Amino acid sequence: QAGYVSKACPRRLADAVCKAAGAAGCMLRSPPNAERPALTGAPPPARFQDLIVQLTDAHTRDINQVQKECELKVNQCNAEIEALRDQLHQAGLSPGYRKPPQEKLTLAALDDDAGLRKSAYGLDVAVDRFEIKAAWGESMEGDTWGSSLDSFLMRSGTNGERALESEEEAEEKARKRATCIILPNSVFRVNWDAVGLFLICYDLITIPFNQAFQPEPGWFSITMDWITLLFWSGDT
Repeated sequence: QAGYVSKACPRRLADAVCKAAGAAGCMLRSPPNAERPALTGAPPPARFQDLIVQLTDAHTRDINQVQKECELKVNQCNAEIEALRDQLHQAGLSPGYRKPPQEKLTLAALDDDAGLRKSAYGLDVAVDRFEIKAAWGESMEGDTWGSSLDSFLMRSGTNGERALESEEEAEEKARKRATCIILPNSVFRVNWDAVGLFLICYDLITIPFNQAFQPEPGWFSITMDWITLLFWSGDT
């Protein structure tokens, strides 16, 4: 062991002396205030630059290909539109049709209006008009109501209605119609509605009363039940 230690110590001593000499030499060669050279990054390898160039070229080719495909589709659509217009013109659906000037549709125009611009060229389409039947246009006698306007409307009428022969005939017809139940301003109609209102009030009172107390039926209740039944059966 003593021999091994004696051999290792000179080696370690020699290494330490070499390191100290190297450090001293560096201090002697460079003054303490000397500016050290700035560190700069190493230039990128040539292979990386080649990949960037290839990627840029591929992107440019893809953009050009997409633009060409879009222009081709736009031209096809324009051709189909012109063919349809010619067919409509030959079919006679648009008599006043004039072929519009050729307008080239480009991608810039599509980008400006985003497809929302309305077409400036309209097509005249034949429209089926609704015609009134001749029977509907014939003059007919109209029934009117109202005491103050009956005579005037019956004699003159509107929309070419047939006038009655005389004012007396119009008044006679109005007087006869006044006795009809369907005439709103007749006296009989007013009386009929008054009786109906009375029967409604009677039912509002008697029906809950009968359901609650259940009284014995008498001649008055039986008579009112029959009157109510006949009235609402004959109501029009």
